[in-house]
Amino acid sequence: MSKYTRILCEADVPECHLEDHPFGLIADNLRFVEKRLREAGIPVGSEKEFNTLLRAVAKARSVAAMNDSLIRQRTIVPNVIESDIDLEGLKTLTTRNTQRLIDQVG
Repeated sequence: MSKYTRILCEADVPECHLEDHPFGLIADNLRFVEKRLREAGIPVGSEKEFNTLLRAVAKARSVAAMNDSLIRQRTIVPNVIESDIDLEGLKTLTTRNTQRLIDQVG
C-alpha cells in the first residue's frame, strides 16, 4: 500500500488509480481489527509478538486511510465559499497557535 501512496503523491495520477479503490473499506476493517486486538489484551508470554502485530495492523490502517484521503482530495471538488477574511491575519493566527501547541507538547 505504501507503493500506492507514492503513486498518489505524483502530479499526474492515472485515472485508473482513482476509481473503485478499496482503501476506505480496508482502513475501516483494519480499525475494527485493531480495536478487537486491544480489547482482547496481550496474551501472557507473547507480549513482544502481540505488540509487533498491533503495530503492523496500525501501520497498515494508517497507510490505507492516507491513500483514501489522497484519493478523496483528488476526486472530490470542494465547496468554495467567498469571504472577506484577511488571509495574512489567518496565516499569522495559524502560525501563533501552532507554536503554542508545540510549546505545550514540548
